[in-house]
Amino acid sequence: MFLPGDYHTHSFRCNHADGHLMEYIRVAISLGLPEIGLSGHFPMCLLPPQFHRYAMDISELPNYLSTAKELQENFKSKIQTMVAFEVDFHKPIFSQYKQALKPYLSDLDYLIGSIHGLKWKDHIIPIDSSFTLPDELSRKNNGKDTLQLSYYSDLLELVRSNFYDILGHFDVIKKLGFTTDNEERIWESILRVLDALETSNMAVEINTSGLRKSEKELYPNKRIIKELIERKIPLVIGSDAHRPADVGYAFEPTVHFLKKNGLKSVSKIASHERVQVPLN
Repeated sequence: MFLPGDYHTHSFRCNHADGHLMEYIRVAISLGLPEIGLSGHFPMCLLPPQFHRYAMDISELPNYLSTAKELQENFKSKIQTMVAFEVDFHKPIFSQYKQALKPYLSDLDYLIGSIHGLKWKDHIIPIDSSFTLPDELSRKNNGKDTLQLSYYSDLLELVRSNFYDILGHFDVIKKLGFTTDNEERIWESILRVLDALETSNMAVEINTSGLRKSEKELYPNKRIIKELIERKIPLVIGSDAHRPADVGYAFEPTVHFLKKNGLKSVSKIASHERVQVPLN
């Protein structure tokens, strides 16, 4: 079976992952993947301090990029290596993020736009299952629609920004273990994101890491994936690897599921340009 490239990987430079960049490339080669994306977290220094430890410091960027570029050249006869960043979207500081990224854009193949934190009252709630939610948002109660709607509203703004190449882990908000009072209202907010994607130039990531977590399902879920395929919104696949062994995780069953539901091709992105590659 043809397996596409893995567009979402992290290394020790993100401070919460393991392994060197070269190790990720070598695993991708061993799996026969045509491409591997080195997509370290762009520094989260513009977010509150509790987020800073989940990404490299801004002083590390030159070394990260030079190392990635050197590996890209050294392994070019065996695999295409892309250099990228996963970049947070948070509307109040978006313009500052754009300015911080400006010097590096020409060195990158793509940007993954993701949301890892949500504004709630006077603070930002990390989208992390280990985080203890405020009492009014306790997992034991229903009524989480406000926070979920906030997430999808921010996701809509991310898409409309036309800044990113790939939308990362679409429905990662489910990581917080929410139940939903008004499923129809949540679905309507998801449909608005899908509508915006149809008129954007973004691809959407099918992220297999959810299969390794308590959710035991892809990001996004199957209902959203079927909408993506039906609307012919471009897709890439990413493992969101945080250790070399995660590269290409569950790609074979995921590709089988995507093909079964009508997907004919996946996106290939280099230097911010996207083409479609048939799923033979």
